[in-house]
Amino acid sequence: MIASRKEILKLNPTFSTFIIQLQNSTYNPELSHQYKEGEEILFENDKIEKLTKEAAQRLNQEAIDEFIKKKDYFPFEKETKLNFCGRALFKSTKTDTIVYLNDIADILNIIRQSLNESSILILGLIKNSWFQENDYAPISRAMNYLEEKINKNFDGGFILKENEILKFIPHLFWLIRCNASLPETYMTFPKSKTIFYICKYGIIHFEFYDEAEKKQILEILEKKHFEKVNSCNDPIEFDSFEGRRINLK
Repeated sequence: MIASRKEILKLNPTFSTFIIQLQNSTYNPELSHQYKEGEEILFENDKIEKLTKEAAQRLNQEAIDEFIKKKDYFPFEKETKLNFCGRALFKSTKTDTIVYLNDIADILNIIRQSLNESSILILGLIKNSWFQENDYAPISRAMNYLEEKINKNFDGGFILKENEILKFIPHLFWLIRCNASLPETYMTFPKSKTIFYICKYGIIHFEFYDEAEKKQILEILEKKHFEKVNSCNDPIEFDSFEGRRINLK
């Protein structure tokens, strides 16, 4: 079930290209924010101070070092050219929380079977521990499930077969919904050119890189009465979040 990031990225060149390109555009400090001399920032002592040239250089280097530590490297000779064919968002039409999440797991398994794929690959966008301390009941159940398979430092991913898909996907939703420090978690199949993920609202996001596969998946979703949506919000009342405590350390 569990696998290293490198093992998963080596299974699908489309997926590895997608992940590494998105890592770079999202987290590479050289492509986003660069600290500059004279810039005002809030330090840990809650004081706003202007950066000296040396301080700006130090912060920039620290950000680059952190990115290098957490990024992945392409496991093939060259990146695959991605032919973007569109994206689509879908929700289940079920109205009970447990049934809704089981329906999400079931449709992903049905798509896997239709594409003649052996498994679902799951990987966070960047290296980060899956572990979290949270006494909210759905998270406790998810962590109890995971702790049988991973340790607190595990930052890899998962290769799920049929029964594992049906068991783990509902737990995955709660990890995504309640863990503010967990990076975006993406999924695909070993031979697929479709990338998908479940957002914190329980909506499945699909990004297509093959027209034939896109058509096949959309037909399955329609046949199984999944509803296309244009934006993300809770399709049902998942929880009240009362009494929930999160440790982000």
